[in-house]
Amino acid sequence: MKIIFTLFLLFISLNALEIELVSKIKEKDFNYLFRKEVISYLNKPLKNIPENISSEDLLTIADFYLENRDIYANSVPKALYFYTLAVKKKNQLARVKIIDLYLKTHENNRAYLYASKILSRLKAVYVNELYKVFDENHQEDYLKELENYIEKKNLPKSSLYYVRKIKEDFYEDTSKKVSKSLINEIYNQSCEVLIAVGNLYHTKLYSDKRAIEFYETCLLKEPNRADAYKELTLLYNRNALEFDKGKSKQVYEKSFQMGDFNGGIALINHYKNVTKDLEAYKLYKEELSKSILGQKVLVKYYQMTKNRDLANRFLTKLALSGDEESMLELVFNGGYTYTYYSREQKELSLQWFNKIMNMDDDKKLKSDLIERLFYGNENGSFIEYKQKIYKSKLVRNNVKYLRELFNKSKNKYPKKALNFLNQAVDLGDKKSIRILSDYYKNGKIVKKDEKKAIKVLKPLVQLKDSDTISYLANIYYTPAENVFTSVSKDEEKALEYMMIPEIQDTTTAISDLAYYYLSYKDYKNAIKYLKKLSIRGYTHESMILANIYEKGLSGNINYKKALGYYFKAAEFKDANALYKIGMYYVEGKSVKVDYKKALDFFFKASAYNKSAVFMIALMHEHGKGIEKNLDEAIYYYLKVANEHPVAAFNLANIYHYNQNKRDFINAKFWYEKSSLPKAKIELERLTKEMAI
Repeated sequence: MKIIFTLFLLFISLNALEIELVSKIKEKDFNYLFRKEVISYLNKPLKNIPENISSEDLLTIADFYLENRDIYANSVPKALYFYTLAVKKKNQLARVKIIDLYLKTHENNRAYLYASKILSRLKAVYVNELYKVFDENHQEDYLKELENYIEKKNLPKSSLYYVRKIKEDFYEDTSKKVSKSLINEIYNQSCEVLIAVGNLYHTKLYSDKRAIEFYETCLLKEPNRADAYKELTLLYNRNALEFDKGKSKQVYEKSFQMGDFNGGIALINHYKNVTKDLEAYKLYKEELSKSILGQKVLVKYYQMTKNRDLANRFLTKLALSGDEESMLELVFNGGYTYTYYSREQKELSLQWFNKIMNMDDDKKLKSDLIERLFYGNENGSFIEYKQKIYKSKLVRNNVKYLRELFNKSKNKYPKKALNFLNQAVDLGDKKSIRILSDYYKNGKIVKKDEKKAIKVLKPLVQLKDSDTISYLANIYYTPAENVFTSVSKDEEKALEYMMIPEIQDTTTAISDLAYYYLSYKDYKNAIKYLKKLSIRGYTHESMILANIYEKGLSGNINYKKALGYYFKAAEFKDANALYKIGMYYVEGKSVKVDYKKALDFFFKASAYNKSAVFMIALMHEHGKGIEKNLDEAIYYYLKVANEHPVAAFNLANIYHYNQNKRDFINAKFWYEKSSLPKAKIELERLTKEMAI
């Protein structure tokens, strides 16, 4: 009732599709979510979202749109819309998810700006969620900043934090050692941290002894921690370490009691191979046969020991009692290669395959079977089964499966592939529509037809899909660049697409309009859109704005505004922006001359800007903002003199005229390197001096 009521509030009307939607998203029922009528519904514009929908449901919908952004029209703007609604309801996780969205859609600077804005307001648990997001998106610079923030604020540290710290220590130290202080700090952390670090040592750093120490420390804190017992069971049962046999038996028993069948397998192995107590071994197997979990242990054990008949006997018993996992296992016979099945095994497999395939389409077991046949590595077997499922409604009505069939067929069987692609297009799949359009554009599989390539996109245009509209705008604005040879340039039509109201807030549309107006030197309109991009952290567009104001392209020169946009770009360590700010302090443009500040900006820019290095050298040479130091000046001139003619000339001058640094050979070399006209004059003078 709660789900139905929530959905009623969410979607206003009460048709069956709307009532089921959020619950199906939560269940990840893709057979439902990837079919035609649902795609059609989710492709529609958003409207009438009631205020009393829960923030958790808003996140569920937003996550789904973001994860499937290549299926539904305007998925990213819709996801952002739902996340924003959740933020208004004070949901802090929604703020973190907005940052994740920006990173996943390659708006990194926008993510950084937003993170900087909200960080101080986030609770510790969400700071750690943010840390996880930046780790997943490989944002190392910001991770370091977050680590500093966490340490400065003395916030609780996550398991990911400690895993990263251990990796840093381990791989940076040539002896592969981790600092004792870090290890001791970890021992005082929660079980989540201890188990994560134990898993790291076990799987990546190959130190089972250290892993065991962390798991055992966890059990001292939480004696009934199931995952710690599970990991210890796996380690003890490998027989790779010396350990207390009595202690290991206790671990296996506890693990099994807590629902881990590996504990049961370890106990069988313990009785048979460690203590060699065959009577206990026999009695324990009898005891296992009396429970569902015990029977599953026996199945796994007999599969491991290649006793297929006994494994299948218990699997059949479990399957007949309704255990769905066992039904699937009977189809695949424990992973054995189908080619080597006995006749009886093939019959048993086929029996359960048919039984599952005859179930209703809404049964999860049927979906699981198709999923495993579709994506599982079954040793190239079960071809007959695969051929059957390819024809089933569950596959033909599911975008995900049609895409996979297309990908499997496109190289060897292009006509079949085209059929699968057209079926996915008919279901409304955005990615398939774009692929088909590209095929008509390039004449791949189908006959080249550029008009049809554009026509295929019509459903997405009708849905006001921002990516597609931007693509079409660019086709008409620069057809040749988009490899459309028969389409005439139509700037009016391009602008018409760019100005569609529904997409005006998307970064793509804003960028298209900014560069459209720039191409016509309509700086007044260009500035309007460039400012929007600058606010979102786009450094290149901030630099363009600075240049417009610096040169007075939109009217009067305005150094103050130009400097403001250079500072905006410099927030993201843009080397050119940092250099320009330095020059403003040198030249006193809209600020007082300040050589020390200028030098500071030049140093910040120097890693990626040769002009900044030149200015550092020049300021050292003349003692501007720093004590005069010719050794330092020479050092920095040498860094850029090969590519910087003025640096080469200045360096030659030092060697030519400074009595303490005089070196005619070097002076001659750098005059020759410099392309400045005055370098030739000085070279002639030097040559005469050398001849005397």
